[in-house]
Amino acid sequence: MLCSTLDALGAFVASDLHEPGGELPAKTFFATPGFEAHQTGEGALTHEFEIGGVRARRMLVPYQVWMLQRLAGELERCIAPAAGRAAIESLLQRFPRGPELLQLDSLLSGCRVRKDGGRLYSVA
Repeated sequence: MLCSTLDALGAFVASDLHEPGGELPAKTFFATPGFEAHQTGEGALTHEFEIGGVRARRMLVPYQVWMLQRLAGELERCIAPAAGRAAIESLLQRFPRGPELLQLDSLLSGCRVRKDGGRLYSVA
């Protein structure tokens, strides 16, 4: 689900629908005012995903991308020493697609999010 979120947000940020560095939808359970057309139906800020064999469509929540960025920073610090990298690799092997988290920094390229107070913006 998060990989699909990254793909959809990257496409939106790169599109003519968004100004580089512009505001993104807020952390919410409902479409953010001003983003309703993008976050509902087949809008640019919706995406299909599959969990446990069940396919669905939902609105994209850029706050989750901001949280992934925080995780990417922590992972980089943890894997810097060889022993840390070995421990993290061993842990991630236990989860489906877990090792992909070691590539998180590159997965985030093109869709980085900046948080300023309670508002989210794309990183130009």
